[in-house]
Amino acid sequence: MKYQKLFTPMTIGSITVKNRFAMAPMGPLGLSDSDGGFNQRGIDYYVERAKGGTGLIMTGVTFADDDVEQHGLPNCPSPTHNPIQFIRTAREMTERIHAYNAKIFLQMSAGFGRVTIPTNLDILLNVNRKYEGS
Repeated sequence: MKYQKLFTPMTIGSITVKNRFAMAPMGPLGLSDSDGGFNQRGIDYYVERAKGGTGLIMTGVTFADDDVEQHGLPNCPSPTHNPIQFIRTAREMTERIHAYNAKIFLQMSAGFGRVTIPTNLDILLNVNRKYEGS
């Protein structure tokens, strides 16, 4: 087979991935809940990729902290908004992905900055006004 190497394991640090098929982080919206965790649609979305044979799955953006850049939930998961909910939903997703012998990486971000999504614009404008004293 011409691309046989794609089906061989690879190592990233101390982690061995079963093959070289990886799902890069993207920005699919609608995969998180209003408590900062992953919703059932989001969990099922990532699990289906593992079920299909993808060796490494990288989630879409997860905000590291709500205070750095406020955003409207449920745009992106955020472990600091409601840590218990985030851990509960992330654990379920991770366990289900691992059941298919796949690995999952979490993409972390301090925020979107100038390239934010349109649903965040009103929130950011209000935060800026607060700091500018308007």
